[in-house]
Amino acid sequence: MYYVIHTMTGEENKLLDRIGVYVNKNTFTDIFVPVRKREKKINGEWTLYEERWFPGYVFVETTTPREFVAELSKLEGYKRLVGYRNERLEKISYIPLSPWEEKYLDKLLRRDSVNKSKTVDITKIAIEEGKQIKVIDGPLFGLDATIVKYDLHKRVAVISFEMFGQKVETQVGIDIVIEKDDINYQIN
Repeated sequence: MYYVIHTMTGEENKLLDRIGVYVNKNTFTDIFVPVRKREKKINGEWTLYEERWFPGYVFVETTTPREFVAELSKLEGYKRLVGYRNERLEKISYIPLSPWEEKYLDKLLRRDSVNKSKTVDITKIAIEEGKQIKVIDGPLFGLDATIVKYDLHKRVAVISFEMFGQKVETQVGIDIVIEKDDINYQIN
């Protein structure tokens, strides 16, 4: 199950490194900071770069959240596993991503039991008549319904999905491709 650690924005990789060194590896299966690939026009050229996808959050795969939190508490700095305080039981209940949320995140990151990717690649799209977009390849392939809007000038699509029972909107990078006679042309 995936759980989410909340930390200071900009401190995600430092926390990731400290967990890798100081936290008992038997308390978690995997830990990662999701990033997304984007393109930005710099000096007239499109430049590929990566940025944190969810600033302030680190994802951890564990079946023993209490044991993991006990290990996490040994580290200095602000960090907490997302959960809520159950006053009746006088303890904190940690909230994992739902199976649907986990599957959706894995699809976008193209993660499976072998590939532990942490990157949302750029999605290739074609513009059809009426300025409708068609996803050709990439993490959004088959997820067209989650696209809320797109900005062709900035080469981003805004997607909407549910996480922790709340609607989340976030951007992913897109690349515009023209399809002609089964040959794809990239727009520069």
